[in-house]
Amino acid sequence: MKTEAACPGHTAFPGLRAEDLGPISRNAREPSRTRRTVYSGVIALCLLLVWVLQCPNHGEWLRQKFFGDEPKSIEERVKTILTETPLIDGHNDLAIFIRAYYQNHINDGKFTKSFLEGGLEGHVDLARLRSGMNGGAFWSAFWPCPANGTDYSDANYLPIVQSTLQQIDLIHRLRGLFPSHLSPQSLTSSSALQYFKDQSLLISPIGIEGLHQIGNSAATLRLYHSLGVRYATLTHNCGNQFADAALWEHPNLHKAPPVHNGVSIPRGSDLITEMNRLGMIVDLSHTSVDTMLDVLGANPQKWEGSRAPVIFSHSSAYGICPHPRNVPDEVLEHVKTKRGLVMVNFAPDFISCKAARDRDDGLPEFVPEEATLAQVVKHVKYIGEKIGYDYVGFGSDFDGIQSTPEGLEDVSKYPDLVAELLRQEVSDEDVAKVVGGNLLRVWSDVDKVAEELQKKGENFFTTEPGMFISAVPKEWQSYLLETEPMALLDFLMRDDLSSVSSNGGPGSPPESLLGYVKDIRKHSLRRSFTPSKPKLQVLPRSVALGMKTKKIHEVTHFAGYIDNLAEDVAQTGSKEITHFVDFGSGQNYLGRTLASPPYNKHIVAVESKESNMAGAKDLDILSGLAEKEKRVRNKKLYNRILEAADPSLHNDEQALKNVARELGVTEEEIATVDLRSRKELQATYAVEEGKGTIEYVVGKLEHADLTDVLAQLRGFEDEARREDLRMMAVSIHSCGNLSHYGIRSMVLNPCIHAVAIVGCCYNLLTEKLGPPTYKPPFGRPSLKPINARVVRESEKRDPQGFPMSERFSTYKNDGIRLNITARMMACQAPQNWTEKESDTFFTRHFYRAVLQKIFLDKGVISRVYHGEEVDDSPFNSSTNPVVIGSLRKQCYTSFNAYVRGAITKLTTNTEYSQYSKVIQDRMGDITDEEIMRYEDEYRYRKRELSAVWSLMAFSACVVESLIATDRWQYLREQSDIVRDCWVETVFDYRESPRNLVVVGIKR
Repeated sequence: MKTEAACPGHTAFPGLRAEDLGPISRNAREPSRTRRTVYSGVIALCLLLVWVLQCPNHGEWLRQKFFGDEPKSIEERVKTILTETPLIDGHNDLAIFIRAYYQNHINDGKFTKSFLEGGLEGHVDLARLRSGMNGGAFWSAFWPCPANGTDYSDANYLPIVQSTLQQIDLIHRLRGLFPSHLSPQSLTSSSALQYFKDQSLLISPIGIEGLHQIGNSAATLRLYHSLGVRYATLTHNCGNQFADAALWEHPNLHKAPPVHNGVSIPRGSDLITEMNRLGMIVDLSHTSVDTMLDVLGANPQKWEGSRAPVIFSHSSAYGICPHPRNVPDEVLEHVKTKRGLVMVNFAPDFISCKAARDRDDGLPEFVPEEATLAQVVKHVKYIGEKIGYDYVGFGSDFDGIQSTPEGLEDVSKYPDLVAELLRQEVSDEDVAKVVGGNLLRVWSDVDKVAEELQKKGENFFTTEPGMFISAVPKEWQSYLLETEPMALLDFLMRDDLSSVSSNGGPGSPPESLLGYVKDIRKHSLRRSFTPSKPKLQVLPRSVALGMKTKKIHEVTHFAGYIDNLAEDVAQTGSKEITHFVDFGSGQNYLGRTLASPPYNKHIVAVESKESNMAGAKDLDILSGLAEKEKRVRNKKLYNRILEAADPSLHNDEQALKNVARELGVTEEEIATVDLRSRKELQATYAVEEGKGTIEYVVGKLEHADLTDVLAQLRGFEDEARREDLRMMAVSIHSCGNLSHYGIRSMVLNPCIHAVAIVGCCYNLLTEKLGPPTYKPPFGRPSLKPINARVVRESEKRDPQGFPMSERFSTYKNDGIRLNITARMMACQAPQNWTEKESDTFFTRHFYRAVLQKIFLDKGVISRVYHGEEVDDSPFNSSTNPVVIGSLRKQCYTSFNAYVRGAITKLTTNTEYSQYSKVIQDRMGDITDEEIMRYEDEYRYRKRELSAVWSLMAFSACVVESLIATDRWQYLREQSDIVRDCWVETVFDYRESPRNLVVVGIKR
């Protein structure tokens, strides 16, 4: 029996060492083998007994049996759990309730007395919070969607921002009225726990419920964070510019159609990255399934997702109640991978429902008799048993729901819920996680990611000589410092170098730098683009549905390119390509275009996510490539069967057939009744001579062998028939290793006769050879990459990873290896950087770097050494991080304003209490003149920041070229199979910078 299975949470003998058994003299007479065996057995039994007594299951029974200990009652266990771990509700709507009932007038005696002593209308007051042993809640500063939810204009959202600020102000005033009960507004995960343990305060962060509340402005989001908002739900019952919602509420509540097909790129993804940087938790309740999957990183070819764990603040299990507001099983697995959290909603509609037939609104049918405390427990256990109790919590929605489950009428009933979980044999340890431990863990992880993101660049000026002086060749430094950032980018990437002089005169680059730039350009693949045809086919509106401008550009040009390539393959004497296999087809924009006139190709769309496939089929219907399956039924007989059947059986085709038989309906008559619901109707594809077709295959490609894919093709199940297949593997922006699988498919599958693969997301490539054997000296611990998962992937030595070719794998014996920084920088597009964006970015980094120098000089922070020797070089030392976060916009108007804003925040905001005293003592008397002296002293070094970033991004052009060349070289090495191969551009770099296609044609 495995130790961890028998007694979870304990190792067999933690901390036991050989010396703990006592010294044994070498001169002592050695016991006989029998005596040694007896001694060993006795020791083992004693240790086993100690271990068993620690076990929360077996140990309790033994202590009662042999030592007479009284077992703890359920009530005692509940009290212990809720005393030691704060029960934190993920979503409480007290604030909007107060607005509805009291118009936010909380200073009159009626509200104050009822809230403090009990008896307030609704589900929440302080008396019930305390009697229910609550540890806190995320108080929602909710404001509903606008009447016109599809109008994303600033004007439509402006009144909502004003109302949101009023609700945040209300929560602040509540804290002011009841400071002995509610924690201060500015919290971190660690300070929140201290308020609970040391002062018995209710942990009281704020949440907003939908990004319509920020009015399209990241600045408003930052303002909310400074006011104590610690999570933001991406949508409410309306979509916005950033993400799609699960439901729309106007004119009536119904399932929402997709607008962005998840998170909008780049607007939504950029805002979520800003939330990660701020330390604001991303909440996915109310969002569409596509949005959930995007944020959880399930679609890396589109976007890598949130860098920090996420929550569902008030959503339940779709597997029990199939409501669009709940979390499907497919998403639950990604929640576990992201180390996120689903907080079960108590709303009866979301815990007790069943699928409804023939409803146009996409909503399920409510089952009132199951709206009970036991049903809430069922949801908690469903999630806990499916993905683990580390990933489930409570998000009641109290005061925001019209009715409550029986047994969970208000916040005082939480002990009953905890007791029922214990009765159903959920362990005390797991229950403690569910009530609040999991939320604190997610919150802490979010804080850590924010700290890492905010630290970037802060140590640039804290060593002498600085990083720029130490890392950049000396003869380059003057030129780099004297050249304007945009002029430097022009020199690196755009200027005609044949007319650039390196004679050492004013403004001329040193010869070695000019040579370096020439070398980088020489070894970087050409990125200019000329369309394959003078005039490409314009995509019909029906085919372009769902595509943004960038996607239309990519699909239009690549479809034309594929068509030309297929013609060229046929004209070389080979037979025509019969099918085109799209690796990772997603919404199948490319396949749909190729299957439509004028191309009329036969497409095999391989996709691992069924939600993507379902969305693609809906678009096929809208484009006219498919039709909704027509249902023919005897309506009179169908209605007769439904009337006789229990409503709970209306979605069960087999059960309805049994009811029909009980009514005496013959099998022949039953055959005339189609008992499927509307949702079960499939898209149908007519096969016509000269017309294109699409066939979808569900498959998670983890290698290049397509045997399983081919076996699913209609008409080609028989292996002998597959000899007639002549296929081309294609893909637009196949992510990471998926490009490798597409290229290798021509070598491993006889039916693949050509490949045309455009790669992307090089940061997600795995490494075949492991990390680089040479570790750069500036790879210090304080500058490790944030994406630890990517680092772990690079260390796996994956045979499917980079490099593919033998030449690259054995170059100079060790092979060519790329670290994560190189691969991430290869995803940049420096030729597309604008002057305004670059200047803002570099200015903020400059301000932060100089402030770190002031902190060091004033003794606020100290130097940290990473090697054994005390060496002040930038390769061996850094400084303690001080997390500042975002400041008001006016703080970035000057360096003085920035320093003053940072000091004010760090000394007045309770979130930074660990810094406030030392900063007040060391920096409280800093003068404007002193701040100006620092700015003047380091002003010229701002160019150091811009120069280093520009050089890194420019140099990474070679990294992308290496990756593409390695793929081409791999095809060249298969000369017995591959007749021809090349790399060329297929998109305009300004529209789509990952524009290199790798092409191979079989002999």
